[in-house]
Amino acid sequence: MAGIHVLSLETDQIVMFVDIQNFGDFVWKEFPNKGVVDEKRKTERKIITNWDGIQNWFFADNSQAHQNNLGYKFRFISDSFVFAVSPGNLHVVLDSLWTIARVLVQEGLLLRGGIAFGDQHFEQNIIGAPYMGAYAVESKIANFFRFLMRRDHYRQCEPNIRDDIKRFFVDIDDHGIMYTPKGAIARQHGFPDMLQYPEDFVEFDFYRYLLSDLPSPASLDRPQRLHWLKEYLNIIEEELKQQLEQKVVDKYEWLRRRLFSIITENDMESDFSQ
Repeated sequence: MAGIHVLSLETDQIVMFVDIQNFGDFVWKEFPNKGVVDEKRKTERKIITNWDGIQNWFFADNSQAHQNNLGYKFRFISDSFVFAVSPGNLHVVLDSLWTIARVLVQEGLLLRGGIAFGDQHFEQNIIGAPYMGAYAVESKIANFFRFLMRRDHYRQCEPNIRDDIKRFFVDIDDHGIMYTPKGAIARQHGFPDMLQYPEDFVEFDFYRYLLSDLPSPASLDRPQRLHWLKEYLNIIEEELKQQLEQKVVDKYEWLRRRLFSIITENDMESDFSQ
């Protein structure tokens, strides 16, 4: 009989689960017209090649020793990825997230994430309450293209997060629109019944973070990042011209309003109009 193997746990880790929205539907959806299928497959191959390239770049440029020195670990899981990082090194993960977002948005693919905090095993397998909690927040709570974290988890790790990062963790303004975890999934991931209101969570304002002086690479100055957000907004507006389910329209509209607000706040010469 095999002996019991005790897993090592890394204590006090921020775990971020990030999903590429609609990636699976985009790749696997069938089209009735053969010509459309062929053209779509070309785009699919381009996206998959880009995604493979991102993964290869991470694995080549981020050796295990390098990850350990920076205090973070990561893993790609199909069309999602997971980061585990000590609170003091959260900025390293945010830089990586910024790099991935810049590539994927060119193909109209957007990100949504859940963030949790606690003790985590992160080796060949990823085991621990933070991973399950981050996944649950992303898949059952976040709803829109954003990054949410349980408020009680944020309070636990807040003292060790850099002050210049803390200011981007903000209250949620949802106007009453929010998914509520229910049933077996909620119980499985440890969601108490009271975790169903916006005030139970905080949002990491990723889009305003991108316009700060914090993100790398330094080769992209603030005007370039503002231009990138404008391109991001253009993509959203083009998507809204398509025939979409109402729940998808709601998500794109939410992001359109968010991006428009940020751009007009930061660009006095903006020619965007609602």
